[in-house]
Amino acid sequence: MKRFILFDEQTIEEQIFELNEIIENNNLCKLSNELEKILYCELKAGNKIREISVGGFSDEEHLFIFLNAPFISKAITYNNLKYIEVNDTHYWKAEYTDLKNKHTVACYF
Repeated sequence: MKRFILFDEQTIEEQIFELNEIIENNNLCKLSNELEKILYCELKAGNKIREISVGGFSDEEHLFIFLNAPFISKAITYNNLKYIEVNDTHYWKAEYTDLKNKHTVACYF
């Protein structure tokens, strides 16, 4: 698993730029519109990206975007996304996963 840490001092624009660089450098597909909407809503509401990881769970193409705090916006349901309340302190609180593109936006406690 490749880990890329993002610091709280970065602006939303800097975080998105870094995320897009990671996607491009690892030859990953772009975030789906639905997952992108959720991520942007969270960032605009004040949440921050804590960490980005590529790979894991035996899948080298899975992109994980971890937010610093619990989701601020209300849980949204999309056909292409799966929302899970993990609630495991060893992992994270909740996640949205795009099963087709192998991307997950998760939030810590």
